[in-house]
Amino acid sequence: MSMLFVVAASWGAQAAAEPVRIELNSLESTDTGCRVSFLIENKNPRALEALRAELAVFNRGGAVQRRMLVDLGPVRQAKTIVKSFVTEQRCDDIGSMLVNDVSVCTPLERDACLDALDLTSRVEAVRFYK
Repeated sequence: MSMLFVVAASWGAQAAAEPVRIELNSLESTDTGCRVSFLIENKNPRALEALRAELAVFNRGGAVQRRMLVDLGPVRQAKTIVKSFVTEQRCDDIGSMLVNDVSVCTPLERDACLDALDLTSRVEAVRFYK
């Protein structure tokens, strides 16, 4: 029984030590708005069965234009994936994106998952942060 506790504690420490890297990779104009693509890299020793983030999208002037929940998982262990979604905003109107919260992060706890996010943006004109 104590060995199981040691293994579980060890996994928890490893999971917290390894970030989940999310890169705002590209913005692409569509007929209905802007396709936003993320590159997600799970460095954790276990799969993320579910990862749902609440995003706030700001315009170039800094005003919130939209809040949305996006599913970024599942992501297998040691795997990199691409997830995309379309927002009604024009790409040129997006100034920044904030990961306001993580509503689901299975099997990690929400707060630990939010803390473990390592965010970057390949889109020079758009800040991506938490």
